[in-house]
Amino acid sequence: LAPPLVLEVRRALLEHLQDHYGLYGEWAGVRSARKHIGWYVRGLPGGEALRRRINPLEDAAAQTQAVGDYFSELAQVHERLPLAATTLEEVGPA
Repeated sequence: LAPPLVLEVRRALLEHLQDHYGLYGEWAGVRSARKHIGWYVRGLPGGEALRRRINPLEDAAAQTQAVGDYFSELAQVHERLPLAATTLEEVGPA
């Protein structure tokens, strides 16, 4: 089975975030969404940099913009999601 298209993952995560903000409200949703975003990008190229970028953000628009930009940039290099690291040693600490 081929990895998913990067732009499909982008669409799914942005939809997930909108649902998340709708459920928890913007203030709590932005904060709790950080871990979900981290799970999506764990082991991906630039994923740790995205996590550092989104952690201080406090509004949904900035968070979704950062996520959208990350996946758009990743899609310029990879059509499909690059295979993520498969062991904790490869990924490093959470």
